[in-house]
Amino acid sequence: MTRTRSPKGSLTRPTVLDAALALIDRVGIDKLTIRGLARDLARPPMTLYVHFGSKRELLDLAYERLLHRLFAGGHHPTWQSQFEATCRQIRRILLEHPHWVALLTRVNVPPSALEVYDRLLALMWKDGFRAEAAMLALSSLISHALGSVLVQRLLGGKPPIPKRRLELVKEMLAKTPPRTYPRIAAVSPKFEGWSFDGVFELGMRALIAGLDDRAPRRSSQRRRA
Repeated sequence: MTRTRSPKGSLTRPTVLDAALALIDRVGIDKLTIRGLARDLARPPMTLYVHFGSKRELLDLAYERLLHRLFAGGHHPTWQSQFEATCRQIRRILLEHPHWVALLTRVNVPPSALEVYDRLLALMWKDGFRAEAAMLALSSLISHALGSVLVQRLLGGKPPIPKRRLELVKEMLAKTPPRTYPRIAAVSPKFEGWSFDGVFELGMRALIAGLDDRAPRRSSQRRRA
């Protein structure tokens, strides 16, 4: 079991974890080493073990630190507004720091991070959601935010879509026979307005609206507008 307090004059745990996240952001999770972290902090490697017992525990703690960053922010009055803010923040942070995505594959949710999940669930519970529906809604919205990040990284760039890829798509659409594919021909001039941000925002709002309209509630009565 690691210590939660540091000797006087030593590094604090948050400082160590922020440095670990910065190192992962720079080199990737597979290249994170205790020696490299100690070098960044200008400390001997053994002095860092006051904060964690192993590299595995360091990654668990870094995951916890990341979750607090992803879900940090003001408290919103409704689950809809809270989810919009949370999804946008998750997407923004992970696009800026793509190597942090690998930390999200860790299995255990740290106890200190459960408060943010509980707050989101409480807002849906207040709106009459049944427990299972609230759980599925939470998972669906977070999955949408994470999925948008992964798709954007897979396609190779930050918004707007990389210029060369856009040109290639436009060239392909220009060669599409309009009589064979009239609908594609009709929408192709609008492709200039396509963006990852637009796809994410439309999907998020549609998902929230669908959950609001269709998610099972504890009462047959709809919530008051």
